[in-house]
Amino acid sequence: MNELVRRAEAAALPLIVLLGDPRYYERFGFEPSGPLDISYPVVGEDNPHFQVRRYAHYDRTLRGTFAYCWEMEDDRV
Repeated sequence: MNELVRRAEAAALPLIVLLGDPRYYERFGFEPSGPLDISYPVVGEDNPHFQVRRYAHYDRTLRGTFAYCWEMEDDRV
């Protein structure tokens, strides 16, 4: 996980998201996504298990509904 966090920062990503235990991932800088208006409908609005880690390039306009690439319809990919 430390390597993923490091690589995402080195790549100048604005944020990364994951679905997991908040008690575990908070040590890596993850926080619940709900207060940032980022949701993953599969687990429900404001589910604390859907989390984000923000970086220096984070932009507050990055919000909305998240979907993994395999969940997207073919015409939207």
